[in-house]
Amino acid sequence: MCIRPLHDLFPKFELFSFLLKFRREIGIMAGVFGILHGMGSFIEQHNETSKAYLDLLAEPYTWNYQFCVFWGMLAALVSLPLILTSNGFSTSFLKQNWKRLQRLSYVMFLLVSIHIFVFKHEA
Repeated sequence: MCIRPLHDLFPKFELFSFLLKFRREIGIMAGVFGILHGMGSFIEQHNETSKAYLDLLAEPYTWNYQFCVFWGMLAALVSLPLILTSNGFSTSFLKQNWKRLQRLSYVMFLLVSIHIFVFKHEA
């Protein structure tokens, strides 16, 4: 999310010009890594508790906003439509609505920030 503003601030810095060409791919990669991070967390929790994956989703701490899992789950749910529509077909199919949908990335950025903040401050 920072590539475009950094490129605008430092237009002569070649790295930002190069990265700007791959902004969509970097966004997809970040979303996939986020989904993998969540899957890894669930696998780790499954191995520690021996509960089924769907049972882990039903745990009270998963949906308690005081824990980082809640914020990570929300970020993952918001990132799925972003990942699925980050392609040329979706751009032409959704037209101006594609841009509106992609603005969810700001919501995801906020949710991930809260997820990290809450994780750092959990007991």
